[in-house]
Amino acid sequence: MIKLKEFHRVNLNACIHLYVDFFEKKHDLRFEYWVADQIGGIACFGDQYFVDFLVIRLDLEENVPKKYFFKWFDSAVESSLKGEPITNYKNFLKLNQK
Repeated sequence: MIKLKEFHRVNLNACIHLYVDFFEKKHDLRFEYWVADQIGGIACFGDQYFVDFLVIRLDLEENVPKKYFFKWFDSAVESSLKGEPITNYKNFLKLNQK
């Protein structure tokens, strides 16, 4: 018999993977793995995009136009390489969606 705690974990993981499936389809990406096997943490897509689940969730729940994710991701990488602070996705959207 499955315990309640295990039942909730299994259902949560299934929901998280549904989000990932929708994100994959929306952005034409292929999910590879969860960093450190932490489901709901940082997902790797196509071995080059490392995306926190909160970004995936925000992107889908706010129905963000497709172009903004890649714009933000490229901006974040560029800022990181320059040693500059990275603007989080939510703030990036506030600044760029007008």
